[in-house]
Amino acid sequence: MREHLSDQELMESLEAEPAGDVLEHLVGCPRCRSERQRFEAAVTGLAKQAHASPDRPEAAWDRQARQILARLRAPARRVVPWRWTWAPVLVGLAVVAGLWLRGPSPRVVSPVETDEALLAAVDRRIQADIPTALQPAALLLGAVETGEPGSRDSRQGG
Repeated sequence: MREHLSDQELMESLEAEPAGDVLEHLVGCPRCRSERQRFEAAVTGLAKQAHASPDRPEAAWDRQARQILARLRAPARRVVPWRWTWAPVLVGLAVVAGLWLRGPSPRVVSPVETDEALLAAVDRRIQADIPTALQPAALLLGAVETGEPGSRDSRQGG
């Protein structure tokens, strides 16, 4: 003989005629048979209670309708949860802290200053006697002619 029937098998046996092995088990097992009878009593009791509920007196239905209408007409109380009251404040503090921790904003150079500096640099390059590529060589030549330390002649001793 197999173990006891599951609750699902017992409930299925209430819905339709039990299958062969379930029926055989119910015949041979007093525990499962009593459990099935308990399930059957519970289902029958629920069905009776569901049918008995509409048999309430008319006064009960009128009282229930008045209570529902009173709830619908009453102004709705707006409940603001405490934690949501502080949410905008916390968001504001987070933004301020983020800006503060980020540090000072970089200095924005106006386009006029940048353009004027660029034009001045171009003008200096145009006015120079020595091309840009040869300026390092001109510096070396100037150092050699003046006899500054580090030049070629001063290293050779004169």
